[in-house]
Amino acid sequence: MKNYVRNGSALVVEAPQDVVSGEVVIINDLYGIAAISAKSGEDVTISTEGVYELDKDNQAVEQGQKAYYRSDTKQVTKDDKHTVTDDNGTPENTSDDSTEDINHTLIGIFVISSTATDKKAQVKID
Repeated sequence: MKNYVRNGSALVVEAPQDVVSGEVVIINDLYGIAAISAKSGEDVTISTEGVYELDKDNQAVEQGQKAYYRSDTKQVTKDDKHTVTDDNGTPENTSDDSTEDINHTLIGIFVISSTATDKKAQVKID
């Protein structure tokens, strides 16, 4: 194929913020796992395929469930969004008296089940 450029399982991107090796990097709809640490604006190689052990929130997950990334906690979760709450866990109201939901980024699937007390989960990036 004369239009083939390269494999694409590892891409060099500009770090959107300071990143640590092994951390999820999200740039719009592009995501991957940082191969090295980098400062904001520096080039960083991200892996866009594979299975990675990532920090998980306090919910049980089942094998095959979608894995979403929460950029606010830097954890994976089975939830596609969460409601913004105050320090007491009460939903915060916006200026129009509605609650605000924060969407999470779909990054793959959980490859094994994990309990609520497990701090890590294995996720297949796809």
